[in-house]
Amino acid sequence: MKLKRPERALQTSCQQCQFAVYDNDTRLGKSNKIEGTQTGCQAGRLDKLQDYVIEGYNGDQKFYVIDCLCNMFRGPDWNAGVRDLDLARKELEPLFSIIIDASSPQAESVDVTAKSISEIAYDHKKISVLFSVDISSSKKHKKVLLETFKTLEGDGYKPQMIVALSEKHKDLETFRRGAGCSYFIKTKLGQKIPSTFFRDIDSALNDDMFRAVVFDREGMSAISFPVYAARAAEHKTYGEFESSIRTEAKEMELYSQI
Repeated sequence: MKLKRPERALQTSCQQCQFAVYDNDTRLGKSNKIEGTQTGCQAGRLDKLQDYVIEGYNGDQKFYVIDCLCNMFRGPDWNAGVRDLDLARKELEPLFSIIIDASSPQAESVDVTAKSISEIAYDHKKISVLFSVDISSSKKHKKVLLETFKTLEGDGYKPQMIVALSEKHKDLETFRRGAGCSYFIKTKLGQKIPSTFFRDIDSALNDDMFRAVVFDREGMSAISFPVYAARAAEHKTYGEFESSIRTEAKEMELYSQI
């Protein structure tokens, strides 16, 4: 199975979107009545998706249709009918998982990685932090990790420790715990997570409208979790999967070095 570009199977009509701007907008109370001609978009999507904008009509009303999915569309009942661009944009922020191979017993390496996680400039509630350790790891090492958890919890995280019986079990369980995210990072103790990495991925996806399944920065990779879920079984090891997906992503222009 090969990576595929997202199909434009969906269209988004601006007709009932709260952020559509009309020259005669009479949406008052519960009527949501709209007349006239659409002249713009408060969310700026007509400019960003201009290659996909077509015209639509409904009687005397004229509006735009986006020939793809517009994730800023908000119907008349959203947020009790109150337009709120900041809230709508906040809802688009992707979820991330950080999966950490915590087999290393050095306390210093724990501190380096934990400090970088604490300094991530992104909503910490939207990041899962998973430490994976071998069943043979010493009690001392596990204690160091648990002490680190207190700091991370104080920073708004809910860190988890996964104790693995084997290497295969380690990947299965950690990725099961990380399911539901949009992108994940798989790293080791001692490595730093770039502080603005997640924020810049969000901006690339939702401000620049760039589509990628692999984002790289400073030797760190954020990979689409849905792609991992669909493709991991085709590969014997995680390293083989990552190498293959990065190559395909570059070939399909679904890769970004940010």
